[in-house]
Amino acid sequence: MRKNAKLILAALLLFCVTTSVNAEECDYSKQVELNTEASTVKAVYEETEIDTGETLFYVDEDGIIDTSKEVPVVKKGFNVKLMNLTENIYANVVSDDGSVDDTFFYSDTDKGTVTIATIPADNIVNFKIELGSGLENCGDNSLRIINLTTPKFNEYSKSDFCNQYPDFEYCQEFTTTLDIDYADFIQAADDYKVKVDSIKQEKENKKVSNKIKNFVKENKMLIIIASILIVVGVATSVILVKRKRSRLI
Repeated sequence: MRKNAKLILAALLLFCVTTSVNAEECDYSKQVELNTEASTVKAVYEETEIDTGETLFYVDEDGIIDTSKEVPVVKKGFNVKLMNLTENIYANVVSDDGSVDDTFFYSDTDKGTVTIATIPADNIVNFKIELGSGLENCGDNSLRIINLTTPKFNEYSKSDFCNQYPDFEYCQEFTTTLDIDYADFIQAADDYKVKVDSIKQEKENKKVSNKIKNFVKENKMLIIIASILIVVGVATSVILVKRKRSRLI
């Protein structure tokens, strides 16, 4: 009986010690450390070209097709990356287009950096990245959630109008908001052209007006003298004409 009591006591002591160790390994200071590490993790996207697997014949500067040469057809896209991932933190990544649904650990990275997806810029894609603790005794509580949106390529940006008016809101190369059909784009482009040309003309008129004002200000005395000479000349002409008329009479 006494032996059983000792075994029970030993088991209780072992449980308390284990619990105490676990608590020490994931105490407040450790949580602060984990939160600090999580705060440095970044999600970024970098523009890239994606090989479509198709090829076209080479065309030189003169527009001549060389059937002996082929060039790969590429499309615009993005490499989506996680940076500053640590040994204590893992990342659950999900995208709304289904391109990625995976968990990434420090072992998957190159010194904390890993490419989690390479996607074409055909559509706007939203990524949800949930960071968790990789420490065994700190549980799987979420430390931070990062939301990242990659834009889509705007085909209108290569139009002749956008080459002439690159500042037009619908002429940006990539966009996360653009949702406009071609007819609406043309209408908006026409309205923008009228507005910009009007402002440009107003500035031009103001510029000419300012030049005239500055000329008058800088040559005030000359203008006064010239005006006097003109008046005197006109008066003299009138007197001469009167004299000539009087002689005729």
